[in-house]
Amino acid sequence: WLTLIPNENWSEMHRRRLVKEAVELFRWRGTAKGLARHIEVYTGVKPIIDDQPVEGWRLGAHAKLGTDQTVLGDVPTHTFVVTVPVPPGATVNEQIIRDIIKWQKPAHTAYSLNIAKRDK
Repeated sequence: WLTLIPNENWSEMHRRRLVKEAVELFRWRGTAKGLARHIEVYTGVKPIIDDQPVEGWRLGAHAKLGTDQTVLGDVPTHTFVVTVPVPPGATVNEQIIRDIIKWQKPAHTAYSLNIAKRDK
């Protein structure tokens, strides 16, 4: 009913959590809140989502510096960065997290994923 497709490789616990939160996840689909919660349901840790990760300046559509839509920095327009801090001893499947992001993100956006192993 919610076009929620649990990954066959997920543990039973992960699938149960997903089903339990399916309605709420669908309600927030396409938002940073929904994406963060979906990743948290799978990993057990709250990810950090930076939807304005530009290091440098971004000029508006009517600005003139070389060409229109010039970006000074290292991140393209409509790109967000997801960092998942993984606790010591825990493991996550990066492909499953990428699948979650692809399912949750707005179609016009791109993303970068960082899996960060925590020391403590």
